[in-house]
Amino acid sequence: MLKKFVSGLLTVSLTLAFVGVADAASVSQLQKQSSAFKNQISSVQSQINSTKQQKASTQSEIQELDRQLASVQAEITQLNTKIQETTANLNKSQQELKEAIATREAHYNTLKKRIRVMYEYGNSGYLEALLSSDNFSDFITRLEYTNKLVEYDNKVLKDYTHSEEVIATNVKTIAKDKKQIEDMKAEQAKKQQILDNNIARKNQIVKQLDSNQSTYEAQIADLQQQDANVQALIQKAEAEAKAREAAAAKAKADAAAKAKAAQAAKAKSSSSSSTKSSTKSRSSSYNTGSSNTSGGSSSATVYSSNGKHYQYPIPAYNGYKPNSGYGYRSSPIAGGTEFHTGVDLKATLNTDVIAAESGTVIYAGWRGGYGKCVIIDHGGGYSTLYAHNNVLKVSVGQSVQRGQVIAGAGTTGYSTGDHCHFEVRINGKHTNPTGYIY
Repeated sequence: MLKKFVSGLLTVSLTLAFVGVADAASVSQLQKQSSAFKNQISSVQSQINSTKQQKASTQSEIQELDRQLASVQAEITQLNTKIQETTANLNKSQQELKEAIATREAHYNTLKKRIRVMYEYGNSGYLEALLSSDNFSDFITRLEYTNKLVEYDNKVLKDYTHSEEVIATNVKTIAKDKKQIEDMKAEQAKKQQILDNNIARKNQIVKQLDSNQSTYEAQIADLQQQDANVQALIQKAEAEAKAREAAAAKAKADAAAKAKAAQAAKAKSSSSSSTKSSTKSRSSSYNTGSSNTSGGSSSATVYSSNGKHYQYPIPAYNGYKPNSGYGYRSSPIAGGTEFHTGVDLKATLNTDVIAAESGTVIYAGWRGGYGKCVIIDHGGGYSTLYAHNNVLKVSVGQSVQRGQVIAGAGTTGYSTGDHCHFEVRINGKHTNPTGYIY
């Protein structure tokens, strides 16, 4: 959007330049365009300031995220310690489980042996052992032995049951510890990922803001250059205006002096008839000389107008008639009659197009039906135009010398073949170029 704005303002300002920048209205328009450039520069500068503020804010957020990341990393360190402790507990529980399983297996084997013995002797084994006692003392002894066997059997069964409980507890503890470790690792990874993503996002924002700032700064540089070009045109226009004012004042003064001299001569000639006759004779002779001088000037206009003699834009064309002259003609594109504002000089593609006279380039670019066009200001209100070029070799504001190559001929714009369209303009208005190049 900004580039379109700049392009539009530049086109307007340059248009004003080659249609006659010397008049006050045109200078006023250029000053308005300069003011518009400055306003746009101020607007873009505000965008730069806003971008800098956003960068500062984002960088503060990044610093805060870095602080949070450091905190999370400290938490991760603590978590790793806790994971190590939990892992140690897990290893202990696994060892206890291994030992409990071994104990259970021992108790299980003991129970199997007791069960096998009880099966072999039947449930009456204890009673038979008591009844087969030789005496009461033997009975008491056997009763005590039987009680101990029963106690042993109960203990073995109790130990086996306890082993089963220990195993079940250790299995639960191990599962709990494993889940706790997994949960802690997941939480750790989650926090790390969130912070990494936030930091990456903030860094991307800063990168984009840096890019925006560079773009804005480039736009300001471009706007400042365009404003400088407009200021140069304003200064040139004002200088030309002053020069014309001075020339007009001098012409007025010369005319007044001539009128005063004519009045004095007339008063003197009326003093005597003889003198009058002599003066009349001399006046007649003077007028004849003046007429001859005028005739010489008129003859000179065959080659120049107002003392100006321009080179052919196509050097090899010197002395030849143009393909199409100045004035009304049949339109080669639209048909019908049109007014041709210049002369067409035949040329092959990329033939050198040269400056007809020294001056300053006030336009270099595409210009509607003219195609790629160059306009050179020669001062004093005079300018020349070179149209339909294939390539341009000069830029706006560049000083060029008479005979310098400014373009390569072509057929861009409204054109039916390779050639150079050449115009001479006075105060922005086209005139017949033939009086300047023939």
